[in-house]
Amino acid sequence: MKADMKKFPFKLVLIFGALLLAHGFISKNAVPDSMNVAEISFQEQSKELVSASDAAYASDRSNVAPSAEQMDFLATSVRQIGASNGNIVIDKPVSLSANLTVPSNIRLVCRKSGEITTNGHTININGLFEAGPYECFIAQPGEVLFGAASVTNVLPQWFGAVADGIRECAAALRTACASLPNGGQVFLPDGSYYLNSYDQAQMSEGEYVTVKVPSNVAFRCREYRSAKLKCSPALQGALPAGTRINIIGTPLGTSGQTIKNLEFDFNGIVLDAPFRSYHSVYSLGKNVLLENLYIKNSPGRSMIIVGYHKYNDSTGFNIIRNVTIINGSRNVPGNLTADDTSFIYLNGSHNIVENCEFYNETQPVTNCSGVELHCTESSVRNCRFKNLYPAIYVGYERYSRISENIEISNNLFDRCCGGIESVDRTIGMQINYNHFISCNCPKTGKWAIMTPRDDNTGVTRAGIQDAVQITYNSFEGLNTIRVAGYQNGTISHNTWVRTNSGIEFAASSTDVINMKITNNSFVDPVAQTPYDHGQVCLYGYERGNLKGRFENIIIENNKYQSDASKPPPSHQYPVLATGNENMIFKNIVVKNMSVVNMIGKVSGNRAKEVAFIQ
Repeated sequence: MKADMKKFPFKLVLIFGALLLAHGFISKNAVPDSMNVAEISFQEQSKELVSASDAAYASDRSNVAPSAEQMDFLATSVRQIGASNGNIVIDKPVSLSANLTVPSNIRLVCRKSGEITTNGHTININGLFEAGPYECFIAQPGEVLFGAASVTNVLPQWFGAVADGIRECAAALRTACASLPNGGQVFLPDGSYYLNSYDQAQMSEGEYVTVKVPSNVAFRCREYRSAKLKCSPALQGALPAGTRINIIGTPLGTSGQTIKNLEFDFNGIVLDAPFRSYHSVYSLGKNVLLENLYIKNSPGRSMIIVGYHKYNDSTGFNIIRNVTIINGSRNVPGNLTADDTSFIYLNGSHNIVENCEFYNETQPVTNCSGVELHCTESSVRNCRFKNLYPAIYVGYERYSRISENIEISNNLFDRCCGGIESVDRTIGMQINYNHFISCNCPKTGKWAIMTPRDDNTGVTRAGIQDAVQITYNSFEGLNTIRVAGYQNGTISHNTWVRTNSGIEFAASSTDVINMKITNNSFVDPVAQTPYDHGQVCLYGYERGNLKGRFENIIIENNKYQSDASKPPPSHQYPVLATGNENMIFKNIVVKNMSVVNMIGKVSGNRAKEVAFIQ
């Protein structure tokens, strides 16, 4: 407590609504977004109220100022005001001796010199509460709970936070969030908030959280990166290996949270074996908005995890917007862990990732993906990916074991070691209007768009990729669509410039059936090896006696053109069909081909099984 209460006479001012209007008290907006807190004006108005109360006391006995000896004068004042409108101004430390509810007809004001100690009790504040960015409550143990209309913003400073990057703020942030059981906004004034503790209760097995944000609460600061969450290297303390600290968490069964404008500072934190990790946000809720966040050098296995791994009505419908994440896993300077990482890990359904930027400052040294999708009915759009491994990883939604209706559109993939990799069964994936720059990485078996074959990644079979649409994308440099198991889909209206092979259907235990390859352009193909390449290739002639089927594939209205001022590129064909005797080629049709300065048209040891119609 700031001072011994018995040493100071209390000035408790009780003024009814008419007197309040006459003196023009401050509005209920405790702290506007601009953070222009008029503390001096606030104190002057309080002084006016004090003076007015002295004059009013003689004529209105309902204005009672309790004596300094009354330790529980808040409760006494609330009883005396009763159902009338009134104000209580706290300008000296006070304390509770029992639970207390301040009703909606009473306005409670805490000056900088005031403070309320809960002593393990709960104070429910249903009337307007007003204070500046200074400590107002000592609530450990105990609770402070604000009603739905009592505050516009809750400040962590009310609970003891000091944004100097040195003093511990985690407990104050937790208490501020917990004070809004009916929703509201926790507003972080500018500064750096040092986090060095966590909630003792796990969000899920092995998952601890520093700040737990309840339903319908916004946790934000004034503008992008105006407040920083500075994470302590000692945050995990004595937690066992394999546990993870989540800086911000939204629990399962909650909904409607907003996390906005914050920077996560992990500078100086590195990991070694045994592996433990940090997550910036671990959201198990529904309808959660993560917006304008900046994360750099997080040593986590995933920087942001959204959605429960089993889809149900309590998860999904989340938005990640305008988020920047830089460096992950072993790309964090000094980090020794070799574990895979994903910048964003999405579960559930109906999630959106948009207008984000994900990149490593150097080429990735281990699996480090930008967005990992284990969800359905979700989209990644208008994002930039650079130096990732791969940029987007698509796996099944764990409850249904199928990833349905994923949209990946209007993104830039810049020199990633693999662009989009689908490793499990998908239905209805849309890959449209993206731009790829040199995303092939043959040494690691990664390609611009790919599914793994049975023989080159350790993933035994990706499963059917049903009704995939790849349209209106542009590929600059070495970029290949190298896929297996595509069925009932379309690859159309795409453009490749200076690649060695544009589209490769690879042999697999999952057949390629009912595909249309139409209206694509292949410009200035290049040959990297002394082996034949096709801009469209049916590829079943590598690594043992592969078995598989290419059936009902229409290759139509495509353009293949090389610079006519130069010799035709060697080992380059518009269409290449290869395969051992175990491969089945059936109803493969090439028609309406436009060819400029290329050698041949259809080549390969199975070319005779391709129907060519000009």
